[in-house]
Amino acid sequence: DVIDRVILEHIKYDADYTTNCLPPSWPDGLDVEVMKMNVLKTIWQESKLPSELEHVTPFIRKHSHRFKIHNVASEVDLSMLRWTVDEKEDFEYVTNIYENLYPKDSNFRTIDILNYIDSNPYISNINSHYNRNEGSKSSAIKDEAYLSEKNKC
Repeated sequence: DVIDRVILEHIKYDADYTTNCLPPSWPDGLDVEVMKMNVLKTIWQESKLPSELEHVTPFIRKHSHRFKIHNVASEVDLSMLRWTVDEKEDFEYVTNIYENLYPKDSNFRTIDILNYIDSNPYISNINSHYNRNEGSKSSAIKDEAYLSEKNKC
């Protein structure tokens, strides 16, 4: 659902970079980013910070004035949901959903997951104690260390 939508809008608006997380409105784990090849080349050539080399898109956000950016927002804010598989509890959460929905319909969709969560609200407690995009914090620490080391020279 969301991947197709982001790709279609990227083409429709002829954007350099299209995402669905500026700001986040979809569940964590459903972040989609599409960019033109020339943008990716620019990032590769001009990136200096570890975070820009590791995650690529922070460069676009820091230099947003240089790029045509388009965001695809969800009709309903779902950003409080966590559908990523970064931690053990995330895997338990996704496994629970999969084991309950897949046997009924192997092509279940976002709306099916939302309906299941609404009917089983306890499930969100499995991984709700994690913050969105925790990896970005460790990247910021790497950037600080890099800049500190660079300033010593």
